[in-house]
Amino acid sequence: MIILGGTGRVGSSTASALLRSDPRLDIALASRSRRTYEAAVKKRPELANTRVGHHSHLICAAYHKNYLTWAVQAACPTTN
Repeated sequence: MIILGGTGRVGSSTASALLRSDPRLDIALASRSRRTYEAAVKKRPELANTRVGHHSHLICAAYHKNYLTWAVQAACPTTN
């Protein structure tokens, strides 16, 4: 499962809840930077075994390997 915006407040909470329900889940947190992933893991240590990558790279790789089963959009663009 790929969680877009997975290192933000909503995305990391979603990943954490999913891992509590089933620790065997293979979750990738899509983010814009490694720094935000490290900050999310510091706040939520249970995310330490998830994968991380730039959102476009993760989705392309998963699509081409026929791996993409679920993609969760947790990031929300801001509007004025």
